[in-house]
Amino acid sequence: EAGKLDLTEVEGLADLIDAETEAQRAQALRQMEGALGNLYEGWRARLMKALAYAEAATMMQGLRQSSGIAARAVEFLTLTAARSGEVRGATFAEVDTTAGTWTVPAERMKMDKEHVVPLTDRALAIVEAMRQRATGDLIFGGAIDNRPISDTAMTKALRLAAGDDAVTLHGLRSSFRDWAGDCTPHPR
Repeated sequence: EAGKLDLTEVEGLADLIDAETEAQRAQALRQMEGALGNLYEGWRARLMKALAYAEAATMMQGLRQSSGIAARAVEFLTLTAARSGEVRGATFAEVDTTAGTWTVPAERMKMDKEHVVPLTDRALAIVEAMRQRATGDLIFGGAIDNRPISDTAMTKALRLAAGDDAVTLHGLRSSFRDWAGDCTPHPR
């Protein structure tokens, strides 16, 4: 019947909520057929549209043509494969320029565990350039003192540079994951 879930879909939804690994999520999604599965796939496609990794270099060139803070934040996000909230809240104190690392504190991590991110030369150059412009502790400060750049500003910078009005910040993590799985010996 329309609007009703069958037992398999309910079990799939419960499994999806409890999933801890990508394999568990994939199995749960296979169980979610019918209207619920179609609804979920529609949301997923709209909320996390990824940029094809083959288009990443062009997008990065577009970002570099902008002098804005949002463009630098998106470039840093792309280079680190971090979540937008982790980047938006990044502070200069978290970056060790000698070691070339960025330590994201547990309270800003999805799994509540501190994470050390190796930084490329370009990522370190972005941090140093932002330090020259900074008015506070945040690397990517917004228009209001002591507030980070907004997700909206970052999304606008990404979409302008990518030439795609649907691509999302979170989708860049998927782009990185696809690239790593397809082009390196590291599994997805």
